[in-house]
Amino acid sequence: MLESLAYVLILGVIAAAWLASFLLDKLFGVGFHPLLSTVIGSVVGIVILLVKPTLGVVAMIAAAVVAIVSSIVQDKIL
Repeated sequence: MLESLAYVLILGVIAAAWLASFLLDKLFGVGFHPLLSTVIGSVVGIVILLVKPTLGVVAMIAAAVVAIVSSIVQDKIL
């Protein structure tokens, strides 16, 4: 039961980061490497889940925000 919940939370974090990166790239053309920002956002969200598993929604939001910030930074640098 708890293992299934952990998988759902991890997949939710990855999906939130991917969706944010995908939308920025497709709608606004921001983000030179959308996959890289997805990985960065996912790692931040998964670390939050490892530190405090009860913060599932916060981890998903943080993953999306970090992916967006990462896309913007990549667009400015690269």
